[in-house]
Amino acid sequence: MSDYIKTTGIVIKRTNYKDADKILTVLTQELGKISCKAKGIRKITSKKRSHLEPGSIATIYLIKTYDRYLITQANSIYNIKLSETDYDVTLYLYSILEITDKLIPNDDPNPINFRLLKKALELFNQTPTKGLVLGYLIKLMKINGFYTKSEFIDFYEQMNLKNPELMKKIFFLEDSTFDDIVIKEKEYFEKTDQPILKYLKEKTDLFIKSYGIIE
Repeated sequence: MSDYIKTTGIVIKRTNYKDADKILTVLTQELGKISCKAKGIRKITSKKRSHLEPGSIATIYLIKTYDRYLITQANSIYNIKLSETDYDVTLYLYSILEITDKLIPNDDPNPINFRLLKKALELFNQTPTKGLVLGYLIKLMKINGFYTKSEFIDFYEQMNLKNPELMKKIFFLEDSTFDDIVIKEKEYFEKTDQPILKYLKEKTDLFIKSYGIIE
């Protein structure tokens, strides 16, 4: 017998499947990161279509099947408003979603991961900045065991970088709230991304394609 589930989910990835369906990767508080099929969502007449955009937070009704979940209904709680003319904003959103997809394992519930992403996306809609993306990356790495301050210091020294001010900004991203991060000037976090993304690649062998490949 199928299990019917109602949950709150955040859409982090969508892939076309067959003629009119999509496979969605969704982060939920109760189930963790799960794979879901949304049947008929690519049809113009689909009622689920507008509720399941990338970055959307929605109430989702599921049926558990043998290999994945089937979405039967979805109602938007929160949608990201993207500007068609601001490429950086779109880039930052997809970086956040790709970071989430790569760093969080499947079927491993962790309410902290869910709350962190939800807070980041809510602030992103108001202030979409590079600092928010990098702060989210560091905090998510820390929660999931990929980052410690001492290991980052060792890595930073091995890179032979001598920039105490840059190190101070990186630790600010780790220690501060998202609210404090987004009020910083746009230029404040310039050059902090390369050490952080290189550290991610060193620790996990991952790079964030939507943000840019780190050599």
